[in-house]
Amino acid sequence: MIFRAKYFVLFLGMLLHALFGGHIFAQTTVELTPSKLINANEVILDEGWRANSGDNFRWIEGDYNFEDWQQVNPLLDSTSLSTLNWEGFGWFKLNIKVDSSLVNQPLLFQFKVHNGASQFFLNDELQFRTGTFSILEGDHISSKGANPNIVQFQDTTTHVISLRFSNHKVLDFFKYGLSPGFVLAVSSQDGLESDSDASLTDFAVILLLGLLGALTLVHFMFLVFYPAGEKNLYFVLFAGGITLFVLFSNIHVFSDSPDLVIAVQKWGYVSWLAALIGLLKFSYSFLKNSTPIQLSLFLIIGIVILILWFGGWLMLNQLFALFSLLTLIEVARIYVLLQFKLKEHVGILIWGFAIYIVWIIYSTETFADFYSEKFALFDNLWATSFFVFSVSAYLLKDFAKAQTKLEYKYLEVKHLSERSIEQERRSKVKEIEQKILERENQRKTAELEEARALQISMLPAKIPDTDYWDIAAFMEPSQEVGGDYYDFSLSKTGELTVALGDATGHGMKAGIVVATAKSYFHSLVNDHDNVDVIKKMSSGIKNMNIKMMYMGLMLLKCKENHIKFSSAGMPPSLIYRASSNTVEEVLQKAMPLGSSPHFPYQETKHELQSGDIFLLFSDGLMELFNENREQLGVEKVGEKLKVISGKSASEILDELKLFRDEWLGKARQEDDVTIVVMKAK
Repeated sequence: MIFRAKYFVLFLGMLLHALFGGHIFAQTTVELTPSKLINANEVILDEGWRANSGDNFRWIEGDYNFEDWQQVNPLLDSTSLSTLNWEGFGWFKLNIKVDSSLVNQPLLFQFKVHNGASQFFLNDELQFRTGTFSILEGDHISSKGANPNIVQFQDTTTHVISLRFSNHKVLDFFKYGLSPGFVLAVSSQDGLESDSDASLTDFAVILLLGLLGALTLVHFMFLVFYPAGEKNLYFVLFAGGITLFVLFSNIHVFSDSPDLVIAVQKWGYVSWLAALIGLLKFSYSFLKNSTPIQLSLFLIIGIVILILWFGGWLMLNQLFALFSLLTLIEVARIYVLLQFKLKEHVGILIWGFAIYIVWIIYSTETFADFYSEKFALFDNLWATSFFVFSVSAYLLKDFAKAQTKLEYKYLEVKHLSERSIEQERRSKVKEIEQKILERENQRKTAELEEARALQISMLPAKIPDTDYWDIAAFMEPSQEVGGDYYDFSLSKTGELTVALGDATGHGMKAGIVVATAKSYFHSLVNDHDNVDVIKKMSSGIKNMNIKMMYMGLMLLKCKENHIKFSSAGMPPSLIYRASSNTVEEVLQKAMPLGSSPHFPYQETKHELQSGDIFLLFSDGLMELFNENREQLGVEKVGEKLKVISGKSASEILDELKLFRDEWLGKARQEDDVTIVVMKAK
C-alpha cells in the first residue's frame, strides 16, 4: 500500500470531520424488498453505517439516538479509522426496513469480509456471534465468518442492526494492504446459493499450490539423482519460493483466522525474495560468469529491505515491489543476451518470459502500478506460475534433448539398415492391408445394397385400388436395411388386408425377419383370421432361433368400410372421425411376434364413414427426436391429422412427411419410419 496516499486521506478525513462535525451524511435506512433479493441474489450492506468507538450496551437500547454518530465505511478505511479514533473496538449501527412479504421470513446474513470478531444484534436482541469479541486484545479471537446466519424480522417498522466489532490489529492489516473491517450481505433462504466464485477461487489456489508443489518436487528429485544439473537447484529455489509465497498469500483458504493470515504475511516476502534470487541465479547460469557481482548486490539489497521492514523502520510494499521490478529487468537483460549471443536453444524460456511480461503489462492500469504493490505480483500469481511452468518445460526439454541425442547416436549406425528394411516391410504390409480393407468395404457395400434392394422389392409394387378406400403408404429406413415393413392383400371376394410391421434392430437380421413375415403373410392371410395369422407368424419367427429378434405387427381386414383390427407389440393407431372432428387412439397391448406364440391376442371391430381416416404408423414416427431431444409423440400426430384431414390420402401422407422433416430439423432420424394412410371414400 502507498502510505503517502494513506496519510493524505487521513488528513482529508480529519479536515472534513472538523468542518462538518460528523453530519456530512444524511441518515440512511436500507429497505429490503423481494425484488432486490431476487434481482441481485443478495444485497450488500456497505452503505449507511454509523459507528462509535468504545463499548457501551446502552447504545443498543430502543430509545437511544445514534444520529450524531459518524457515518463510516464498514471496511474501516483510513478515513473511517481517523474519524472514529479507533481503539480496537466499537459499535456499528444501520437502520433497516423490510417489505411486508419478508416479515417472519428467514433471511440469511453472511459476512463477505470479516477481519475481526463481532456480535450481531437486531434491535436489542443478540442474533449470532462471529469469533470472540473482547475489549482486551489477549481475549479477542478473530474469525472470517463465512457461514450464513438466519435472522427474522417481526414487522415492517424501522429496525436497527447493531454490530459490536473488535479488531486490535488494524495497523497490521493496513501494513499488508488488507481491510480491517467487515462487509455484510443479506439474501433470502430460497435464493441461497453456494458462493461459486469464492469456491472457484479457493479451488484455483489449491490447484495452483498442487501444481507448483508437484513441479518443485519433480525437479528436486532430478537434483537428488543428478546433482551435476545445477540449473535444477536454482529452479527448486525459484519454484519453491513461489510455492511458499502462494501458500502464505492465500492462507485464508485453509484457515478461518484473520490473525493467522496477518501472522504469516511476512514469510511470504521472505519466500518471494528467495524466489527472485533463485530466478537470478538460474538466469546467470547461462552466462560464462554464472555468479556476477549483480547477484550479490541484489541479495544484499533484498535482505536489508527485509531487516529494515521487520524492525519497523521501513514501509515494505512499494519498495519491495520496486525491487521486484528491477530484478525482472535484470532477468530480461540476460534473456536478450541469450537470444543474440548464445547458440543454446532457449526459445521456450524466452517466449515464456515474454508472455509473462505481456501478461503483467496487460493487468496493470497505470505506469505507477509498475512500482506499487500490484507489481509485487500479488494479483498476478497465475502469470508468475505460467513463467514457472515455462522454465520447467525448458529444463525438461533440455534433459529430454540430451537423452535423445545420446540415444540417437547410439542407435544411428546399428539400426540404420534395419530401419530401412522395417520401413519397407511396413509400407508393403500397410499397402496390402489397405487393399484388403478397400475390397472388404466394397463387398459389404454391395451386400448392403443388395439387401436394400431386396427389402424394397418386398414392399408391394402398387397400392390396391378399392371402391371403399383411398390408400397411401411410405417407408424410410434409418440405415441401409431397416426393420419396418408394410403390405397389402386383396382377396377374390374383395376383402382387403393391410399389414404394418416393425422388426427389432436394423441390418441383415432385420431384413431376414421381414422377408419371413412377408412370406407368412401372403400364405396365410386369405385363409385365416387376424389372430390365427399372428400366432402362426409368431411361432414361425420363434422357430428361426435368431437371438433377440422379434417383430411387431398390426393387421387390418377391411370388408367395405368395416375393419377387424389386431396388433402385436405395435404403437397405437389413430382413427379420425370426420363427423365429430375427433381422433381416437386404437391400442392393443400384446407381445411381439417371436416371443410367445400362445399369447391371447385380440381383435377389435371398427366401422368408418366417408371421410374418416385410419392412420397406421411404426414407433419411428412417434419417437422422433428434434434438435432439443424432444419426442414427437402420438398427441402431436393426432393434432396434425385433424388439420390435414380434408386432403386426399396421398396429400395427407405428404403433409405427414413434411411434418416429420420440420420436427427433425437438423437432427438425425434414429429409427425407421413407416406410415399407411387409409381414408374412407
